[in-house]
Amino acid sequence: MMFTIDLLKGAGLPKKSRPVVVAMAMIPLLIPLMGTVVLAACWQHNRTLMQTQQKIIDDNQIKINASADDLACYTRANTQILTLRQQLEDVDMGLQYRVQISDILRALTESLPDNLALTRLDMNRMDQQKKETDKATGNVRQTLVIQRKLRVEVGGVLQDQTDVSADEYIQKLRSCENLKGLVESIQIVARNNGSMDGQNCAFYEIECLLKEQN
Repeated sequence: MMFTIDLLKGAGLPKKSRPVVVAMAMIPLLIPLMGTVVLAACWQHNRTLMQTQQKIIDDNQIKINASADDLACYTRANTQILTLRQQLEDVDMGLQYRVQISDILRALTESLPDNLALTRLDMNRMDQQKKETDKATGNVRQTLVIQRKLRVEVGGVLQDQTDVSADEYIQKLRSCENLKGLVESIQIVARNNGSMDGQNCAFYEIECLLKEQN
């Protein structure tokens, strides 16, 4: 049996340690330490991520530089294609307002009596805007309308039969199948006397009003 004699009345003996108290005392020291560790881990992760992204950027830049000539060639070709496409659209729109007059000229010459000759031919074009109402929506819109007038002058030696031949010429033109889809009206608008090759002649000005285009 052992006896402990404390001559200093407890002042010389070390205090007994308490693990719970020690652990609680360490908490204020552990929080900054853990925060530092977490920040260090995040910094290292971000640094690695930035290095990876920079490598991707560098690789892409190398590919872009290698393809610069091809890209420039593609850009030029694409610009030319767009320009040509616009020009084709302009031509197509312009062709929509053209009229084929070969059938008209053929009818004018084939129906011409032997005692008359074609002396002049002019065509005038007038563009105008007309309001049209859409039947489906009821909206009013402006539409471009093309109106053409073909003026033809024929002449022949002044005889009693000359006026008859001119009237017959108008009737033939009005009944011509090739003109029905193109011409709105045909009529003699003026008659004048003159001379041609030293002979007295009668000249007839004929107006052909073509159908509107829009």
